[in-house]
Amino acid sequence: MLHSYELKNVWIHAFKQHLIEKAGYSQNAFKTEQFQHVPSIDIDAVYAYKGRSILRTGLAFAKDLLFCRFSELKQRAQVLLGKQPDPNDNFKWQFEALKPHTANYFFLLGPYGQYDKNISIKAEGFKDIIQAVQKAGHIVGIHPSYASYLNQAEVLQQKQTLEGIIGTKVLHARHHFLRFKLPDSYRLLLSIGIQHEHSM
Repeated sequence: MLHSYELKNVWIHAFKQHLIEKAGYSQNAFKTEQFQHVPSIDIDAVYAYKGRSILRTGLAFAKDLLFCRFSELKQRAQVLLGKQPDPNDNFKWQFEALKPHTANYFFLLGPYGQYDKNISIKAEGFKDIIQAVQKAGHIVGIHPSYASYLNQAEVLQQKQTLEGIIGTKVLHARHHFLRFKLPDSYRLLLSIGIQHEHSM
């Protein structure tokens, strides 16, 4: 099965051959383009079950019971009891799968909200994961929260929090749920030092 970018290359090549054979174009009339594959990963929830407050965990168990999601309930319990790893904690596997590529990782660090479901940055292991991503040679960027839409102070706070964790300037960003407004969001990101925006 072809990926979308591979299929596009097939179509472009077929169109080029058509122009050469049917329209008389020379082979030299076409530039050779070099494409680069750059994976990018949004980390909306660093853990599926771990790191949540007692209240959030209790409500999640209740919801599992209410909707008869017994396999989910069992997995949640197993993870929280330390009997199996959290399903979202698969970063070592990601690092191996990504080789030899360098990926862009965007971490959601905003406070919990209706559309921002990550755990607190203070949760055990969260900072370690971010640092492991950086140590593996990948680019670490911010994933401005849905609630921080056009709020410069809040996006700056998220950026500074991430910079404090990785010990270097954060230059990359992609908005959560791609919630942005042109040109306002770009101007906001430029004003706080973001040089590479990936929402587009």
